[in-house]
Amino acid sequence: MSMQADIERLQKKSLRRRQRVEGEANLKKSLSEPRDADLAVTVTANHQRAVNKDKIDRLKRSR
Repeated sequence: MSMQADIERLQKKSLRRRQRVEGEANLKKSLSEPRDADLAVTVTANHQRAVNKDKIDRLKRSR
């Protein structure tokens, strides 16, 4: 093999390794972040809490 072929082979190997490492990092990051379903539950709960707080405030004001 020529020197140029060795360099190209090493560059491809390095690129594949870098892509694998980045993919693993993205996978770990996505596992640590809340899932979309969890986020939807949180948003719904926050909305319901705000609605209930508003109802309580209106009841207190109407006394």
